[in-house]
Amino acid sequence: MLGKILFTQAKKGLTAEVKKTEILAIDAANAIGSSLSQVWMLGNFAMENIQAGQMEREASAFNRGIAIAE
Repeated sequence: MLGKILFTQAKKGLTAEVKKTEILAIDAANAIGSSLSQVWMLGNFAMENIQAGQMEREASAFNRGIAIAE
């Protein structure tokens, strides 16, 4: 859900709101108890960002998932 909000905010150029929502998304991911679930969610988020053309956000999500997996 936060991913869709991020996409909408980014499309509208709401930079300050995007940063706040990104923090919420990171906190939500950290609150997930299972590392596997965190990696799975971040992988899905990375794919959604690729489809939306948000390559910087995609790379961030992917790299975060890799770090958790290691």
